[in-house]
Amino acid sequence: MLDTSFNRVVATSLKGYSRVITDNITSKQVLLWKLGQMGGIETRPGASSIVEPIISAVNSTVASYSGFDPLNTTVQSGIEAAEYPWKQVAGTTGLSGIEKFKNSGAATQVINLWDAVGKQLSISMRKSVSTMLFGDGTSNGGKDLDGLLVAVENGDAWSTYGQIDSNATSNWRNQFIDVAGIDSGGSPAAAELALFRAGMTSLVNACTGGGDRPHLIITTQTLHEYWENRILIPNEHYERREADANLVQSGWENFIFKGVPVCWDEDMLPNTTGDDGQGMVALNLNYLKFVMGEGYDFTFTDPIRPDNQDAETVQCLFYGNLILSNRRRQGRADFDTSSSS
Repeated sequence: MLDTSFNRVVATSLKGYSRVITDNITSKQVLLWKLGQMGGIETRPGASSIVEPIISAVNSTVASYSGFDPLNTTVQSGIEAAEYPWKQVAGTTGLSGIEKFKNSGAATQVINLWDAVGKQLSISMRKSVSTMLFGDGTSNGGKDLDGLLVAVENGDAWSTYGQIDSNATSNWRNQFIDVAGIDSGGSPAAAELALFRAGMTSLVNACTGGGDRPHLIITTQTLHEYWENRILIPNEHYERREADANLVQSGWENFIFKGVPVCWDEDMLPNTTGDDGQGMVALNLNYLKFVMGEGYDFTFTDPIRPDNQDAETVQCLFYGNLILSNRRRQGRADFDTSSSS
């Protein structure tokens, strides 16, 4: 029971504060973590936009020949560039003069208050950016980052992404699997379980080819629990043994499907077009990058003191976007679920 009376112990003793501010806000940000592990987070200098060269067609001159046969010298196209805008994210924090003064005593300061509010802002920035990475970039008047809902989109309708029209350029479309008839409640029949597994198999296989294969599958909590509770439990002693050790050590529970770690992220949204499905994306991270502007990679400014306030404010600034150089190696599955029993 807390001693709330003002007595000689309270008057002469500091409270037992932890000297570490615990991050209770950020939970699963597996996409940013895995991109960082694979070198997919880049800092680039200032430019009018973010440009990523892509190969949109094969070279048609390649053919067998014999002896002095003439070679095909047809001028080739198929080298294009995807262009992405810089998006901006900012947050601020500040301290009043009296707060700074009260926290300035060397003998009484438990935690530097600037450090504490700065860490709070840094965590909040990364949390907001992670949420945007799973959106479609249209929120807040189109100012949000271009996230996975547009980069790896629902194939019921294709859009222009990276300034390339997916309707006109079929090679600039991600793989899309539409799976209907999954029951997220009650006890599903064996046919439903087979349908679910077949959908995941099709998703991974569609994204595999030419030595490329997905590095990560991210889904919703609903589908991850469906997979764990309905399919993995009978084979749990096999699956745990194969889990991705790096992901486990970093705090993300995952299962392995066809050699690909399967994780869920709280920011992964159900597909918002077509059916009332739960979303799942298979990502080849060789072609996915999180680009930050040089000097604006979650950078804190110097404290700013207004003329008419006894206070100081700092800004945390981010310029950047999520970009793709190969959409065909990315995939999305829409599992049309219901809650019937």
